[in-house]
Amino acid sequence: EEQDAADKPDEMPEIDLATLHGSITSRRPGVAPYFGHFVALLHLERMAELEQFTRRFTRHTIQRLARFGSALDGLTIAATFGRRERRKATLPGWPDGGGEFVAFKMPWNVNTEHLRFKKGEAVIVSRGDPLKDAIGEGVVDHLDWKKMVVNLSCALPKDARSGNFRVDVYANRVVYERQMGALMHLVTVERTDPICEMIVSAEVGKLDDWAQHFSNKTVPPWRRKTMAQILEDENKKKELEKQEATTPGEKKEETRFVMLAREDPLGLGPDGGASKTRRERVEESVLEANDLNDSQREAVANAVSTRCSIVQGPPGTGKTHVSVKILSMWVKTLGLSPVLATSDSNVAVDNIAEGLSRAGVRTVRLGRPEKTREHLDEIALDTLLAKKKAEVKAAAEAIAKKREEEAGAQPKKEGVWDEVDGEAPGGEPEAAKVTNEESPKGGKGSGKKGDRDAENDMRKDHAEKIKQRQEDQRVRKEILQGAEVICVTTMTAGGDILRDFNFQGVLIDEVAQATEISTIVPVVLRGTRQLVLVGDHCQLPPAVISREAELRGLSLSLYQRLAKGGLEPCFLDTQYRSHPRLAEFSAKCFYQNSLRSGVPASSRPLPTGVPWPNTKVPV
Repeated sequence: EEQDAADKPDEMPEIDLATLHGSITSRRPGVAPYFGHFVALLHLERMAELEQFTRRFTRHTIQRLARFGSALDGLTIAATFGRRERRKATLPGWPDGGGEFVAFKMPWNVNTEHLRFKKGEAVIVSRGDPLKDAIGEGVVDHLDWKKMVVNLSCALPKDARSGNFRVDVYANRVVYERQMGALMHLVTVERTDPICEMIVSAEVGKLDDWAQHFSNKTVPPWRRKTMAQILEDENKKKELEKQEATTPGEKKEETRFVMLAREDPLGLGPDGGASKTRRERVEESVLEANDLNDSQREAVANAVSTRCSIVQGPPGTGKTHVSVKILSMWVKTLGLSPVLATSDSNVAVDNIAEGLSRAGVRTVRLGRPEKTREHLDEIALDTLLAKKKAEVKAAAEAIAKKREEEAGAQPKKEGVWDEVDGEAPGGEPEAAKVTNEESPKGGKGSGKKGDRDAENDMRKDHAEKIKQRQEDQRVRKEILQGAEVICVTTMTAGGDILRDFNFQGVLIDEVAQATEISTIVPVVLRGTRQLVLVGDHCQLPPAVISREAELRGLSLSLYQRLAKGGLEPCFLDTQYRSHPRLAEFSAKCFYQNSLRSGVPASSRPLPTGVPWPNTKVPV
């Protein structure tokens, strides 16, 4: 791999970089450089992700991939339905080839629990080799022991109904599309809200200057310097920043994005325009919060009174607790609704949703059931949908019964089928009774007639599901509109279900562990009046596949970029989790001795069974 990386500069001079520069124009300052910077990083990351799958298909046989549950071979088509014709491309350079649902017959000896194919997972369909004869990408719509239904992002060729097919787990296209959609929105929208203007106002780096190294047949910067040289440069840079910070003189003028961030969008300041009663209510709520320490109280007060704030919380300092307080104050004290609590991590979203639920806030957890914790089912959207449908059904049955009683109708005789539901007395639909009758030869139908019947059943079932999904989507939106806080991951927030929402406030947790392209999806596509970023840049950085994208700035989170540009974070200075002696190391090495311990050593007894060298220091 290192040899491949070293060979890349030799290949790049064959490409004229000037011909690759697109024409990006915008009347709003900062938008064009922002788009140009991140659209390049997004595609570098996308190509690196696709390259991983290319290496997998090249290095591993289909038998090996099948054993790991990431591929299925020898599949035949049971039915096709829901064909969608081509439409105008939603993303530049990505033509839309239409779409179609394809039902594949599952092999009899496959254990579906072992498969990595789950509903909603991205796949690629091919004739046998995804690198040579791929048909198209898609998403798993349904999976059971009989069939796997794939929603293809293209229409099947006319001659593709016969023969065998192969399906492999593939790179998630939805993530790319939503991130690209957010960048496109920034460029194409006529006017942006102050939050988006603030984001694009901060510098994003000089991408083209770095890329110019390739055109001169030089190696990339990470190949030209040793690790010792890189560390030496970093130390010099830190010393220079320290000198600038301690040099006496005039205070630097605040940048535009810092001024935008410190604005008071709700008018809660002394001269902000809000009523005295409202300001006093906010101040009293902060002061009376006995479950907050001084640094947490300062973070909450700053979050509710400024357009954008950053909260830095080392491990154990109560980031989630502070996040719940901010969201609760937005809703209960200021009456802002709806607000969005989001993160790149499902775990972080679950933690906030759990805290909000305990605090008595009307919360809805939006997301795939298998990605959320079981004890949050009560506030999960799918659970609330099922409950709502049950209530509607019970109400309809009660009305129907009342009408029968008023009309003096006789109850249905035994053996008479329900004409409305088409159900037999045993509860089985009439259509299912006819379809499932065994033929005289045994088995469900036979030959081509049995296949046609099964295909027709699948098409009818698909049509019914589409109709039901449309109704369910309407009910889901009603449930979400009644929520005070919606908890969802950043990528799901860019989906169609929240398309009509414009949030009063957005809080993003663990933002230092997410790329900026991921973070801006809910902010740009959904909009907000206030933004709170919670995280800790001293912990793990965002996971980036592409080494080139990482060095060009993709591993720099929005949290770090805004903090580096002058927006000072509110630091939570007291940890309540670790033994005090354990916390000393991180406090000294990462937090400049600013982190204190709020728990005595006596409340963290030594775990038994370990021969500690020093019983006073459990390290």
